Amino acid sequence: MEITEHSAIDNVRGLIEHLSPFRTLGGRLAIDDVGMGFSGLSQLVELAPDVIKLDRSLVTNVADDLSRNAIVASMVVYSEKVGASLLAEGVEDATTADALNELGVSLAQGYYFGRPAPVEPLG
Repeated sequence: MEITEHSAIDNVRGLIEHLSPFRTLGGRLAIDDVGMGFSGLSQLVELAPDVIKLDRSLVTNVADDLSRNAIVASMVVYSEKVGASLLAEGVEDATTADALNELGVSLAQGYYFGRPAPVEPLG
């Protein structure tokens, strides 16, 4: 299940309780657009997602921007320590992909890797 930071979460404790059966059955939680939306680091800590998706606003220019570079590097360390996967969104070029790889980000998505395409019908 994916939760976006674009919407404010008024009751984090309630959300955690609501998601508990889902997670007990092996469901995984991803937080999308980290760094863009309403939630602060405390919500990231409280929700304890399995996947942290860094918003493109942190990823764009990561190779040339010391502040973005430092934030992404800290998220790499954080995700490793808590056992979450870290995914960078909005990777548009080789320079960005290389910089993220050097920082230790092993999962990425964006036009550099491929454009959206229709899904082939099953069966």
